[in-house]
Amino acid sequence: MQLPLSFLLMGKSMSNHTIMVEALRGPCALRSFIQFPFSLFRDIPYWVPALWMDDLNIFRTDKNTAYAFSEAKFWMAYQDGKPVGRIAGIINHRHIEKWGQPYACFGWFDFIDDRNGSAALIKTVEDWVSEQGLKAVHGPLGFTDLDREGMLVEGFEEMSTLETHYNFAYYQDHLRAAGYQKDTNWVE
Repeated sequence: MQLPLSFLLMGKSMSNHTIMVEALRGPCALRSFIQFPFSLFRDIPYWVPALWMDDLNIFRTDKNTAYAFSEAKFWMAYQDGKPVGRIAGIINHRHIEKWGQPYACFGWFDFIDDRNGSAALIKTVEDWVSEQGLKAVHGPLGFTDLDREGMLVEGFEEMSTLETHYNFAYYQDHLRAAGYQKDTNWVE
């Protein structure tokens, strides 16, 4: 079952090390963004990674036609120079125009089990969205409904599919702690 959560910092981590959130700049940073889940889930037999080139093409403005009506920013969180999380913020102007909802979304949200790190990533997206004059953030979503969406809330011991995000059970607790709530259930 998939669950997107929605809601209408730098901070100290649990280990007292500073979490730094940095916007991606350049192709090497994009590679780190795509590579992060490979280290996070490397020992999880149920995780099925996205195809490297598919992710690369989703994030490239010259390959993803959704950039004609969307804008995005990508961030990585670091602790002691080591990547500990990632997140994308996406503004789909067609969605805003069609539905009259001044919302953005977040996606590609992965992180270690450190609430301050996940909160710093979410706050970074929320601050960016607020600076753009928008009122809310929802997700995990992609640029369009053709991207992987949602969050696993049960079935962690089942093999995921190529079109489904895999995540740890603690993800939903981190999002609830950040003020997000369940929007809908998806069953796969």
